[in-house]
Amino acid sequence: MGLNTFPVDKDGNMLRNVYRYWRWNSQLRRREPVIAEHELWPNDPFPARMSYQGYWRGSSAICFEWKDELGHKFPMFMTDMNKLVSDGAIINGAVWGKWQAVKRGRYYGIQLVPDAS
Repeated sequence: MGLNTFPVDKDGNMLRNVYRYWRWNSQLRRREPVIAEHELWPNDPFPARMSYQGYWRGSSAICFEWKDELGHKFPMFMTDMNKLVSDGAIINGAVWGKWQAVKRGRYYGIQLVPDAS
């Protein structure tokens, strides 16, 4: 079953993870996640020109960041970035195409939707 929605912050930037941090609950004697304020957007493929903004390292992975022409930022997994590079899709630091959200584990990112042809 596919991903129906994905989380964005108040500015329309895709959240990589809805958990902001973990808090200790002394009554239950366990850690509990603190959820970031967000809304859910439908995961319908959308056309956009994405510009590469750079990368950053998380605790266990590298995340690549893209920005659309409206200024919304989107994270990307390394496997999806590798596909863009291998396919030669990046031209002058940008990619034009249809995009959709994907989820791996508890993390979200975008990927280029393959052409139907």
